[in-house]
Amino acid sequence: MKKNCYYLIPIFLLLFVTESLPASKLLNVKNNAKVIYVSPIPGAKYVTPETNIIIKTSGVIDKYTTAAHEVFDVTGSVSGKHTGKVIFSDDGHTILFNTDIPFNYGETVNVKLNTGLKTIDGDNVALPEFNFEISKQNQNLLNKPGISDEFTGYNPLINNSNNSLKQNAHKIISTVQTLPSDFPALTVNQSNNPSSGYLFLSDYRVKADSQYGDYLIVADNQGNPVFYKKTNGLGLDFKIQPTGVVTYFDEGTNKHYVMNTSFDVIDSITCRNGYVNNAHELRILPDGHIFLLCSDVETVDMSKIIAGGDTAAQVTGNVIQELDKNKNVVFEWRTWDHFKITDATHEDLTAHNID
Repeated sequence: MKKNCYYLIPIFLLLFVTESLPASKLLNVKNNAKVIYVSPIPGAKYVTPETNIIIKTSGVIDKYTTAAHEVFDVTGSVSGKHTGKVIFSDDGHTILFNTDIPFNYGETVNVKLNTGLKTIDGDNVALPEFNFEISKQNQNLLNKPGISDEFTGYNPLINNSNNSLKQNAHKIISTVQTLPSDFPALTVNQSNNPSSGYLFLSDYRVKADSQYGDYLIVADNQGNPVFYKKTNGLGLDFKIQPTGVVTYFDEGTNKHYVMNTSFDVIDSITCRNGYVNNAHELRILPDGHIFLLCSDVETVDMSKIIAGGDTAAQVTGNVIQELDKNKNVVFEWRTWDHFKITDATHEDLTAHNID
Protein backbone atom coordinates (compact mmCIF):
# COMPACT_ATOMS: atom_id res chain seq x y z
CA MET A 1 0.00 0.00 0.00
CA LYS A 2 2.77 2.41 0.84
CA LYS A 3 4.46 1.74 -2.46
CA ASN A 4 1.30 2.57 -4.41
CA CYS A 5 0.83 5.83 -2.50
CA TYR A 6 4.30 7.01 -3.44
CA TYR A 7 3.45 6.49 -7.12
CA LEU A 8 0.09 8.28 -6.83
CA ILE A 9 1.45 11.48 -5.27
CA PRO A 10 3.64 12.52 -8.26
CA ILE A 11 0.80 11.70 -10.64
CA PHE A 12 -1.57 13.92 -8.66
CA LEU A 13 0.91 16.81 -8.64
CA LEU A 14 1.50 16.49 -12.37
CA LEU A 15 -2.24 16.66 -13.06
CA PHE A 16 -2.60 19.69 -10.77
CA VAL A 17 0.18 21.65 -12.48
CA THR A 18 -1.04 20.70 -15.93
CA GLU A 19 -4.54 22.01 -15.30
CA SER A 20 -3.33 25.20 -13.58
CA LEU A 21 -1.26 26.48 -16.50
CA PRO A 22 -2.49 27.39 -19.99
CA ALA A 23 -1.42 24.98 -22.74
CA SER A 24 0.49 27.79 -24.44
CA LYS A 25 2.75 28.09 -21.38
CA LEU A 26 3.44 24.37 -21.19
CA LEU A 27 4.28 24.19 -24.88
CA ASN A 28 6.13 27.52 -24.81
CA VAL A 29 3.85 28.86 -27.53
CA LYS A 30 3.05 32.57 -27.35
CA ASN A 31 -0.40 33.97 -28.17
CA ASN A 32 -1.12 37.34 -29.72
CA ALA A 33 -2.30 39.98 -27.28
CA LYS A 34 -5.60 41.55 -28.26
CA VAL A 35 -5.38 45.11 -29.58
CA ILE A 36 -8.52 46.81 -28.27
CA TYR A 37 -8.03 50.34 -29.62
CA VAL A 38 -6.17 52.02 -32.48
CA SER A 39 -6.04 55.70 -33.44
CA PRO A 40 -6.33 56.98 -36.07
CA ILE A 41 -8.75 54.21 -36.98
CA PRO A 42 -7.77 52.30 -40.14
CA GLY A 43 -9.07 54.13 -43.21
CA ALA A 44 -9.73 57.37 -41.34
CA LYS A 45 -10.06 60.59 -43.36
CA TYR A 46 -9.56 64.26 -42.43
CA VAL A 47 -6.78 63.38 -39.97
CA THR A 48 -4.70 66.34 -38.81
CA PRO A 49 -1.00 66.49 -39.80
CA GLU A 50 -0.06 66.70 -36.10
CA THR A 51 -1.81 63.47 -35.11
CA ASN A 52 -0.13 60.85 -32.96
CA ILE A 53 -0.61 57.08 -33.26
CA ILE A 54 -2.17 55.19 -30.35
CA ILE A 55 -2.34 51.45 -29.69
CA LYS A 56 -4.00 49.98 -26.61
CA THR A 57 -3.80 46.29 -25.74
CA SER A 58 -5.71 44.01 -23.40
CA GLY A 59 -2.48 43.00 -21.66
CA VAL A 60 0.10 45.13 -19.89
CA ILE A 61 2.89 46.00 -22.31
CA ASP A 62 6.45 44.96 -21.49
CA LYS A 63 8.30 48.16 -22.39
CA TYR A 64 11.69 46.43 -22.17
CA THR A 65 10.93 44.31 -25.25
CA THR A 66 11.21 47.43 -27.43
CA ALA A 67 14.83 48.25 -26.69
CA ALA A 68 16.39 46.24 -29.54
CA HIS A 69 14.14 47.29 -32.41
CA GLU A 70 11.86 50.00 -33.71
CA VAL A 71 8.25 49.49 -32.70
CA PHE A 72 6.56 51.58 -35.37
CA ASP A 73 7.19 51.83 -39.09
CA VAL A 74 5.32 54.97 -40.17
CA THR A 75 5.58 56.24 -43.75
CA GLY A 76 3.83 59.12 -45.49
CA SER A 77 3.17 58.85 -49.23
CA VAL A 78 4.75 62.30 -49.66
CA SER A 79 6.78 62.93 -46.50
CA GLY A 80 8.42 59.49 -46.43
CA LYS A 81 9.44 57.52 -43.37
CA HIS A 82 8.91 59.28 -40.05
CA THR A 83 11.01 59.18 -36.94
CA GLY A 84 9.44 59.93 -33.61
CA LYS A 85 9.20 59.21 -29.93
CA VAL A 86 7.68 56.05 -28.48
CA ILE A 87 5.81 56.78 -25.25
CA PHE A 88 4.22 54.38 -22.78
CA SER A 89 1.17 55.82 -21.05
CA ASP A 90 0.60 55.51 -17.32
CA ASP A 91 -2.07 52.80 -17.66
CA GLY A 92 0.52 50.23 -18.82
CA HIS A 93 -1.69 49.14 -21.74
CA THR A 94 -1.17 52.04 -24.15
CA ILE A 95 1.81 52.76 -26.41
CA LEU A 96 2.07 56.00 -28.41
CA PHE A 97 4.08 57.21 -31.36
CA ASN A 98 4.58 60.97 -31.61
CA THR A 99 6.24 61.98 -34.88
CA ASP A 100 9.15 64.41 -34.88
CA ILE A 101 7.59 66.44 -37.71
CA PRO A 102 3.94 66.69 -38.86
CA PHE A 103 2.63 64.77 -41.85
CA ASN A 104 1.91 66.54 -45.15
CA TYR A 105 -1.55 67.74 -46.11
CA GLY A 106 -3.31 65.38 -48.49
CA GLU A 107 -0.98 62.42 -48.09
CA THR A 108 -1.74 58.84 -47.10
CA VAL A 109 0.07 57.48 -44.05
CA ASN A 110 0.92 53.80 -43.73
CA VAL A 111 1.47 52.29 -40.26
CA LYS A 112 3.14 48.98 -39.55
CA LEU A 113 3.80 47.57 -36.10
CA ASN A 114 7.10 45.70 -36.16
CA THR A 115 7.45 42.32 -34.47
CA GLY A 116 8.99 42.09 -31.03
CA LEU A 117 6.60 44.09 -28.86
CA LYS A 118 5.22 41.85 -26.12
CA THR A 119 3.10 41.97 -23.00
CA ILE A 120 4.49 41.10 -19.58
CA ASP A 121 2.83 37.68 -20.04
CA GLY A 122 5.04 37.09 -23.09
CA ASP A 123 2.26 37.46 -25.67
CA ASN A 124 3.08 39.18 -28.95
CA VAL A 125 1.35 42.47 -29.73
CA ALA A 126 0.26 42.00 -33.34
CA LEU A 127 -1.56 44.53 -35.49
CA PRO A 128 -2.36 44.34 -39.20
CA GLU A 129 -0.76 47.02 -41.36
CA PHE A 130 -3.16 49.94 -41.94
CA ASN A 131 -3.33 53.47 -43.36
CA PHE A 132 -5.23 56.73 -42.98
CA GLU A 133 -5.55 59.98 -44.92
CA ILE A 134 -4.35 63.40 -43.82
CA SER A 135 -6.82 66.21 -44.56
CA LYS A 136 -6.15 68.22 -47.70
CA GLN A 137 -6.68 71.45 -45.79
CA ASN A 138 -8.15 72.44 -42.47
CA GLN A 139 -8.86 75.79 -40.88
CA ASN A 140 -7.98 75.01 -37.28
CA LEU A 141 -6.68 78.11 -35.56
CA LEU A 142 -3.77 78.05 -33.17
CA ASN A 143 -4.75 78.57 -29.55
CA LYS A 144 -4.60 82.26 -28.76
CA PRO A 145 -1.69 83.36 -26.60
CA GLY A 146 -2.50 83.48 -22.93
CA ILE A 147 -0.97 82.32 -19.70
CA SER A 148 1.98 80.06 -20.39
CA ASP A 149 1.58 76.29 -20.19
CA GLU A 150 4.85 76.14 -18.28
CA PHE A 151 3.62 75.74 -14.73
CA THR A 152 5.58 74.08 -11.94
CA GLY A 153 4.40 72.08 -8.98
CA TYR A 154 1.03 71.15 -10.47
CA ASN A 155 -0.42 67.98 -9.00
CA PRO A 156 -3.72 67.07 -10.70
CA LEU A 157 -4.65 64.81 -7.78
CA ILE A 158 -5.28 67.42 -5.09
CA ASN A 159 -7.92 65.37 -3.35
CA ASN A 160 -6.55 64.76 0.11
CA SER A 161 -8.47 66.05 3.10
CA ASN A 162 -5.92 68.75 3.95
CA ASN A 163 -6.22 70.42 0.55
CA SER A 164 -9.94 70.10 -0.16
CA LEU A 165 -11.65 73.29 -1.23
CA LYS A 166 -14.60 72.54 1.04
CA GLN A 167 -12.55 72.31 4.22
CA ASN A 168 -10.34 75.29 3.42
CA ALA A 169 -13.10 77.56 2.10
CA HIS A 170 -13.21 79.69 5.25
CA LYS A 171 -9.47 80.34 4.88
CA ILE A 172 -9.29 81.19 1.19
CA ILE A 173 -12.63 82.87 0.47
CA SER A 174 -13.45 86.10 2.24
CA THR A 175 -16.28 88.55 1.78
CA VAL A 176 -15.55 90.97 -1.02
CA GLN A 177 -15.58 94.56 0.27
CA THR A 178 -15.58 96.44 -3.04
CA LEU A 179 -16.57 95.46 -6.56
CA PRO A 180 -15.37 96.80 -9.93
CA SER A 181 -17.68 99.21 -11.71
CA ASP A 182 -18.35 96.71 -14.51
CA PHE A 183 -19.22 93.84 -12.14
CA PRO A 184 -22.69 92.39 -12.84
CA ALA A 185 -25.32 92.74 -10.15
CA LEU A 186 -26.58 89.46 -8.66
CA THR A 187 -30.26 89.16 -7.75
CA VAL A 188 -31.83 86.24 -5.90
CA ASN A 189 -35.32 85.79 -7.35
CA GLN A 190 -36.32 82.88 -5.12
CA SER A 191 -34.75 81.14 -2.14
CA ASN A 192 -36.42 78.03 -0.76
CA ASN A 193 -34.23 76.55 1.98
CA PRO A 194 -31.17 75.94 -0.29
CA SER A 195 -28.29 73.68 0.68
CA SER A 196 -25.32 75.33 2.33
CA GLY A 197 -22.28 76.07 0.23
CA TYR A 198 -21.17 78.38 -2.54
CA LEU A 199 -22.45 78.93 -6.06
CA PHE A 200 -19.98 78.84 -8.96
CA LEU A 201 -21.14 80.89 -11.94
CA SER A 202 -20.10 83.38 -14.59
CA ASP A 203 -21.90 86.17 -16.37
CA TYR A 204 -22.74 85.64 -20.02
CA ARG A 205 -22.98 88.77 -22.12
CA VAL A 206 -25.59 88.55 -24.88
CA LYS A 207 -24.86 92.05 -26.19
CA ALA A 208 -21.50 93.13 -27.57
CA ASP A 209 -21.91 96.59 -26.02
CA SER A 210 -22.74 95.28 -22.57
CA GLN A 211 -21.66 97.48 -19.68
CA TYR A 212 -20.49 94.44 -17.77
CA GLY A 213 -17.14 92.71 -17.87
CA ASP A 214 -16.42 88.99 -18.00
CA TYR A 215 -16.18 87.48 -14.53
CA LEU A 216 -15.94 84.16 -12.76
CA ILE A 217 -18.01 84.47 -9.58
CA VAL A 218 -18.32 82.53 -6.35
CA ALA A 219 -21.35 83.68 -4.39
CA ASP A 220 -23.21 82.65 -1.26
CA ASN A 221 -26.89 81.77 -1.14
CA GLN A 222 -27.82 85.42 -0.63
CA GLY A 223 -26.12 86.43 -3.87
CA ASN A 224 -23.15 88.07 -2.15
CA PRO A 225 -19.90 87.63 -4.13
CA VAL A 226 -17.18 86.06 -2.00
CA PHE A 227 -14.67 85.62 -4.84
CA TYR A 228 -14.35 86.91 -8.40
CA LYS A 229 -11.84 86.81 -11.23
CA LYS A 230 -11.97 88.85 -14.43
CA THR A 231 -11.26 86.84 -17.59
CA ASN A 232 -10.01 87.84 -21.04
CA GLY A 233 -13.29 86.78 -22.65
CA LEU A 234 -16.39 84.88 -21.60
CA GLY A 235 -15.59 82.65 -18.64
CA LEU A 236 -17.29 79.28 -19.02
CA ASP A 237 -17.46 75.82 -17.41
CA PHE A 238 -16.38 77.14 -13.99
CA LYS A 239 -16.46 74.26 -11.50
CA ILE A 240 -14.72 72.07 -8.94
CA GLN A 241 -13.25 68.86 -10.36
CA PRO A 242 -13.35 65.47 -8.58
CA THR A 243 -9.62 65.83 -7.86
CA GLY A 244 -10.20 69.01 -5.84
CA VAL A 245 -8.86 71.56 -8.33
CA VAL A 246 -11.03 74.30 -9.87
CA THR A 247 -11.19 74.76 -13.63
CA TYR A 248 -12.67 77.21 -16.11
CA PHE A 249 -12.55 78.07 -19.80
CA ASP A 250 -11.45 81.53 -20.98
CA GLU A 251 -12.89 82.33 -24.40
CA GLY A 252 -10.42 85.20 -24.77
CA THR A 253 -7.42 82.86 -24.82
CA ASN A 254 -9.32 79.72 -25.94
CA LYS A 255 -7.87 77.66 -23.10
CA HIS A 256 -8.98 75.78 -20.03
CA TYR A 257 -7.25 76.85 -16.82
CA VAL A 258 -6.62 74.97 -13.58
CA MET A 259 -6.65 76.69 -10.18
CA ASN A 260 -5.58 75.28 -6.84
CA THR A 261 -7.65 75.55 -3.67
CA SER A 262 -6.34 79.08 -3.17
CA PHE A 263 -7.67 80.05 -6.63
CA ASP A 264 -4.16 80.53 -8.02
CA VAL A 265 -3.86 79.57 -11.70
CA ILE A 266 -1.43 76.66 -11.79
CA ASP A 267 -1.89 75.16 -15.26
CA SER A 268 -3.60 75.50 -18.62
CA ILE A 269 -5.01 72.72 -20.78
CA THR A 270 -5.40 72.65 -24.55
CA CYS A 271 -6.40 70.06 -27.10
CA ARG A 272 -3.53 68.21 -28.76
CA ASN A 273 -2.90 66.85 -32.25
CA GLY A 274 -3.68 70.14 -34.01
CA TYR A 275 -7.24 70.61 -32.79
CA VAL A 276 -8.83 73.71 -31.26
CA ASN A 277 -10.30 73.83 -27.76
CA ASN A 278 -14.06 73.67 -27.37
CA ALA A 279 -15.58 75.25 -24.26
CA HIS A 280 -18.00 72.36 -23.67
CA GLU A 281 -16.35 70.96 -21.44
CA LEU A 282 -13.40 69.75 -19.32
CA ARG A 283 -13.42 66.78 -16.94
CA ILE A 284 -10.50 65.66 -14.77
CA LEU A 285 -11.01 62.10 -13.56
CA PRO A 286 -9.95 60.87 -10.10
CA ASP A 287 -6.87 59.19 -11.66
CA GLY A 288 -5.71 62.52 -13.13
CA HIS A 289 -6.68 61.76 -16.73
CA ILE A 290 -8.32 64.63 -18.59
CA PHE A 291 -11.28 64.52 -20.99
CA LEU A 292 -11.99 67.52 -23.19
CA LEU A 293 -13.77 68.48 -26.38
CA CYS A 294 -12.04 69.82 -29.47
CA SER A 295 -13.25 71.42 -32.69
CA ASP A 296 -11.94 70.53 -36.15
CA VAL A 297 -12.79 72.77 -39.12
CA GLU A 298 -12.13 70.98 -42.41
CA THR A 299 -12.37 72.30 -45.97
CA VAL A 300 -14.73 69.94 -47.81
CA ASP A 301 -15.96 69.93 -51.41
CA MET A 302 -19.66 69.55 -50.64
CA SER A 303 -20.55 69.56 -54.36
CA LYS A 304 -19.37 65.93 -54.40
CA ILE A 305 -21.72 65.09 -51.55
CA ILE A 306 -24.89 67.09 -52.22
CA ALA A 307 -26.30 68.97 -55.21
CA GLY A 308 -25.50 72.68 -54.97
CA GLY A 309 -22.88 72.14 -52.27
CA ASP A 310 -20.06 74.64 -51.74
CA THR A 311 -16.83 73.45 -53.35
CA ALA A 312 -14.83 74.74 -50.36
CA ALA A 313 -17.27 74.49 -47.46
CA GLN A 314 -15.96 74.96 -43.92
CA VAL A 315 -17.31 71.94 -42.03
CA THR A 316 -16.87 71.76 -38.25
CA GLY A 317 -16.45 68.35 -36.67
CA ASN A 318 -15.92 67.54 -33.02
CA VAL A 319 -13.31 65.42 -31.26
CA ILE A 320 -13.22 63.94 -27.78
CA GLN A 321 -9.71 63.56 -26.38
CA GLU A 322 -8.39 61.82 -23.31
CA LEU A 323 -5.04 63.01 -21.98
CA ASP A 324 -3.05 61.05 -19.42
CA LYS A 325 -1.35 62.66 -16.43
CA ASN A 326 1.54 63.73 -18.68
CA LYS A 327 -0.90 65.24 -21.20
CA ASN A 328 -0.26 62.60 -23.84
CA VAL A 329 -3.27 61.88 -26.07
CA VAL A 330 -4.24 58.29 -25.22
CA PHE A 331 -7.74 58.24 -26.73
CA GLU A 332 -9.47 60.13 -29.51
CA TRP A 333 -13.05 59.92 -30.79
CA ARG A 334 -13.88 61.93 -33.93
CA THR A 335 -17.23 62.65 -35.52
CA TRP A 336 -15.57 62.15 -38.93
CA ASP A 337 -15.15 58.45 -38.13
CA HIS A 338 -18.72 57.78 -37.00
CA PHE A 339 -21.05 60.21 -38.80
CA LYS A 340 -21.63 61.44 -42.32
CA ILE A 341 -21.87 65.18 -42.93
CA THR A 342 -25.36 64.57 -44.34
CA ASP A 343 -26.41 63.28 -40.89
CA ALA A 344 -26.53 66.94 -39.82
CA THR A 345 -30.12 67.28 -41.04
CA HIS A 346 -30.56 70.51 -39.06
CA GLU A 347 -27.94 72.26 -41.22
CA ASP A 348 -28.16 73.91 -44.65
CA LEU A 349 -25.72 71.60 -46.41
CA THR A 350 -25.37 74.07 -49.30
CA ALA A 351 -24.04 76.78 -46.96
CA HIS A 352 -20.40 77.79 -46.75
CA ASN A 353 -20.23 77.02 -43.01
CA ILE A 354 -21.62 73.72 -41.78
CA ASP A 355 -21.52 72.60 -38.15
